[in-house]
Amino acid sequence: MELILNQKFYNEKGENLKDGATMGVFLSSIISQSQGNNDIRKFWNWATILGSNEVLNIDKPDFDKLFTFVENSQHPNMIFLTKGQLLETLIFQRDNQSKVKELIKKQELSNESK
Repeated sequence: MELILNQKFYNEKGENLKDGATMGVFLSSIISQSQGNNDIRKFWNWATILGSNEVLNIDKPDFDKLFTFVENSQHPNMIFLTKGQLLETLIFQRDNQSKVKELIKKQELSNESK
């Protein structure tokens, strides 16, 4: 499956947080500051991809690892505002891969026209 986390976070009123990082950059930062028994090389690879706002290709077992990592993170910046939106985005993208593929295609076309 493909995940694209280049969206910005929004506040409780639904307004984009203008100065905030994208979900991918934020999650990359959380991953790279974490410790634990996770597959270090795999998580580091994910961090570099997400930190560049690139598409993350991931299989179902790895999706579950990433989802569990977000769900169980105790990082001080992983507040309800960020954790909730990350989890909802991951679930939506897992369940709607055809829409994700459309988004990726639109972005690729947009990048080609620049």
